[in-house]
Amino acid sequence: MISSGNPMYSEIEASTKWCPHVRIPQGFKGGDNSAIASANLDEGSSNRCIASDCMMWRWQPLMADKAFEEAVKKAAIELNDKHPQRFKSGKHVLANREKYGLPENPTHGYCGLAGGFLT
Repeated sequence: MISSGNPMYSEIEASTKWCPHVRIPQGFKGGDNSAIASANLDEGSSNRCIASDCMMWRWQPLMADKAFEEAVKKAAIELNDKHPQRFKSGKHVLANREKYGLPENPTHGYCGLAGGFLT
């Protein structure tokens, strides 16, 4: 299960983060820490995350979102769904995202370089 306590970013937020695949050019004269710091602070730097343009970008599944959980709870009341897993309510919410104010597509994701976030 994906943890909601781990960093999920919009693509704009991700574009402000350092990419772990950035390599410092050979012959760079700064120390290790200054190389990372200076590359990370350059405006318009190509050292930043490119989000969904990267093969490792992973979208947060819609069903891992707190808003989805709340919509399923609301649908369970509306549909009188008393099953502990609320399968009927979840299916209803997925089919009626707009009614519950949920996006059609994911809006946040994360760097999948090290795999997914597990709870």
